[in-house]
Amino acid sequence: MTGAMHMIQVNNTIDAAIELAAGASNIRVINGKTLTGEQELIRCGRYGDSQRNSDPHIGAIVNSLTRQKAQVAIADPIGLYFDKLVTNGWETPDGTNPSDFWSYTRGTENRYVRAVYEVPADKNYDVGDISINGKKIEFGSQIADFISIKLVGVATRIGKTEFTPITACTARKAQDKSLEKVNEVIAFNELKSFNKRR
Repeated sequence: MTGAMHMIQVNNTIDAAIELAAGASNIRVINGKTLTGEQELIRCGRYGDSQRNSDPHIGAIVNSLTRQKAQVAIADPIGLYFDKLVTNGWETPDGTNPSDFWSYTRGTENRYVRAVYEVPADKNYDVGDISINGKKIEFGSQIADFISIKLVGVATRIGKTEFTPITACTARKAQDKSLEKVNEVIAFNELKSFNKRR
């Protein structure tokens, strides 16, 4: 099992990272209460997917800096990077630390974009012999559940920037229907174009 790479996930795009950081940078005060929790922030701000492991956590970190009166931005180069693999509850046949088999193969220090989980050839077992909470590894997704992803940001002017809090939650975007209509128009125009060429 090699080549676990987070950027192949459809939600991990530069656009999504920028939207997440920008949306999370808003201080929200709803009914006199400043929102600080991961889930309440993402559900109110609608800047990511509340069901993912990474989006609520990244958003809460960005928001905590804004609440400290800091100006925040995504560090250059903009991207989503591997943070770490947590192997609590993992067990190898010979007692070796399971995190020893995790290595980064692409990226720079603290900004890794590709990693491999692989048991060395000199061991008498492979990844499938390692268990997570008592269950043998059969699929890469079992490993992916223990990988955290990060967004690298910068904060300046901490304690010196004043923000006017937003006092309402973001309305759900009504994109689906309009995008369907746009796609229908594009498909119709492409068909007309194709018929003219025939």
